[in-house]
Amino acid sequence: MPAPGSAAGRPAVVGLPAYRAEVPKDLHLVHITCGGCTAEWAGADRAHCPTCHVTFDSPVLYDVHREGGRCLLPRTLGLVATKNGIWGRRAAG
Repeated sequence: MPAPGSAAGRPAVVGLPAYRAEVPKDLHLVHITCGGCTAEWAGADRAHCPTCHVTFDSPVLYDVHREGGRCLLPRTLGLVATKNGIWGRRAAG
């Protein structure tokens, strides 16, 4: 039986609460790399999967992609990649 809010048993990303877009003036971004691939990203609020080596815009999106203990492809969740290869929700509008 599909999970509530999902189509064909896939978790739904649309409608999940988003993180606030406020950025403190004294914010210092942290540059992070993966030891198992060539991925790089900035910001401690990102989440990188050590299994499929995909980087997500938030820990919530990472958790959704690991539904059922396996990796789901970001496109199947309705996510889009930024120019930096970080997967997130499509911008409204």
